[in-house]
Amino acid sequence: MNVKLLILFTIGTLLLITGLTSAEEVKERCKVCHGDIYSFLQEGKHRIHDCSLCHGDSIKQLEEHMSNPKKTKPSIKPLEEGPKFCGQCHQKYYEQYKDINWKSIAKIEKGTPVGRAPAFDLLLYRYGFVFEHAEPRSHVFMLLDHVIVDRGYKGRFRLKDYKLFVPPKDWDGEITQLIVDTKKENIYAGRSDVKDLKPWTAGAGSTICLQCKTSDMLVGWETISKGGNKTGYAKFMRWGNAKTQELIAEGKIRRPINCVHCHDPHFAKMRVVRDALIEAIKKFGPFPYDKEKNEKAMKKLRIVAFPAVKNNYREVIIWDAEEKDPKLNWLTCAQCHVEYECNPVTDIKTDKKLKHEEDPRTNIFGWHNVREIYDYYTKEVGIYTFKHGITKAKLIKAQHPEVEVWWESKHEKANVDCIDCHMPEIDGIKFHSPRSPQDIGVDKVCLKCHTDWTVEQANYVIESIQEYIKGKMRDAEFHLSRLVNMIKLAEQLGVDEKKLEEARELHARAHILWEWWTAENSDGFHDPDEAWLTLGEASRLAEKGWRMLEEEIKKKMEELEAKVEKAPAVEVPKPEKPVVPPPPEEKKPPEKVPPPVEKKPICGPSAIIAIALLPLILYRLLWRRR
Repeated sequence: MNVKLLILFTIGTLLLITGLTSAEEVKERCKVCHGDIYSFLQEGKHRIHDCSLCHGDSIKQLEEHMSNPKKTKPSIKPLEEGPKFCGQCHQKYYEQYKDINWKSIAKIEKGTPVGRAPAFDLLLYRYGFVFEHAEPRSHVFMLLDHVIVDRGYKGRFRLKDYKLFVPPKDWDGEITQLIVDTKKENIYAGRSDVKDLKPWTAGAGSTICLQCKTSDMLVGWETISKGGNKTGYAKFMRWGNAKTQELIAEGKIRRPINCVHCHDPHFAKMRVVRDALIEAIKKFGPFPYDKEKNEKAMKKLRIVAFPAVKNNYREVIIWDAEEKDPKLNWLTCAQCHVEYECNPVTDIKTDKKLKHEEDPRTNIFGWHNVREIYDYYTKEVGIYTFKHGITKAKLIKAQHPEVEVWWESKHEKANVDCIDCHMPEIDGIKFHSPRSPQDIGVDKVCLKCHTDWTVEQANYVIESIQEYIKGKMRDAEFHLSRLVNMIKLAEQLGVDEKKLEEARELHARAHILWEWWTAENSDGFHDPDEAWLTLGEASRLAEKGWRMLEEEIKKKMEELEAKVEKAPAVEVPKPEKPVVPPPPEEKKPPEKVPPPVEKKPICGPSAIIAIALLPLILYRLLWRRR
């Protein structure tokens, strides 16, 4: 008997014992309050199951909930037990989910000489990401790596041991067994240098960040369109860093995203749960740059609000997984692999920092391409991410816009999406540990379409494109770095403020055109033509800025030199010597007269004896000669 049948058999037995005589009877009793969810369940493949399969630690708990719904809340097993719960029936998917990509090393820092953005520290000075901006690894690590990053929670959570970069066998992403809370454990007690070390970390994490990193908050998060924490039914709110730290410390956030992030357990269809993406799709559609495809897609999508018993405070978007015209499954990837704002951004008109819990602009997907994103954020939404610490330019911090880069690319126009390249069919199912085609094997991905290539040729083309685009990134970094330094020098020399503002605007526009490609994770491969064009524009704008300031600085220096030359010579009067009275005569002490030296007689007793003996000595000497 397979695992799935065993589970069903066990549940059926328990239902008979407790008086709930059939799956239909359980569903009928749940239907009284949860009619909407009952109807969802009837549509999908999971309709053969009753509610107790996924809800309630026991049939008894479910009975208690039915008797007193407010007092007893049944557990939600897919969230509380993690992906292993779904893995009881979907074992192959679960095993792939746990698979670790050993080619993707932890803590690869972007801002190093060999990283994706060597000039990162200067060009994002002093945004939180400069304290650590490591490149991603496998999905199973996504929550762990977020929690232990130095920029996230001020260094509070750390690995118990560095050897845990390699997790225990059969690890499913659960973080509590691998991390230590340095605050709770008082790890740094007695360390006098900790206070000085702490500024080299940052508190950039929030509950909005966690929407992409974990499914643990999924059913307790209120959709933006419902007011953003206004209905009163949400368990989690748009909280800042301090509250988010406590959720992690209390063990309420434990695992990364799992099956239910992308697969709806009631409809048994593909879905989107990320509220900012739902809002972006409502406003612009899934294909904002292809009108015909967009209209088709919007007819295939279905926006569903639930649960009815809680004022429909949540929404999801669902569609049929087999949809091909156009393909829609990539929308599950778009929940995270996009450009977004999830920090306390700043209102561009008032320069006022916006609070997470008060303003929905702290939770927004840009959903525009690289050419339009700056104007959309600054002019339409009215925000910017941070002010550069040297130039004071109001910058947009790009995240990882893989979807926006894919739009209008050759692959997108050929109906090739994220799933095709990053989740190819392996072992009879779509590979559920997404990664680079080169890490999976180009023979399993690229060569299925490019049949005239060998493995070596495919890798050669991929790496050649990436190296070409890296060169364009470096060029843009040179001009941006020069612009940053030139703005500072011009400011110090007193260059006209209007010229400085013009340079700052050029800085801001050039910055996003550059950073878009350093934040995007393909090194330009997803759309090399667009990368080439817009990185070139970044270089052009930055160069325009620094050359303009170079001229202004030259004018300023000439102006200052002219002022010095025209200034009349001023004779500086010599100061009169002050009449200083002579110092009072000091009475010299009387000279000390040395005592008289006592004259001793020339011939003392010793001399007389020596003279007396002299003849005898001479006689003896003469006698010896004879």
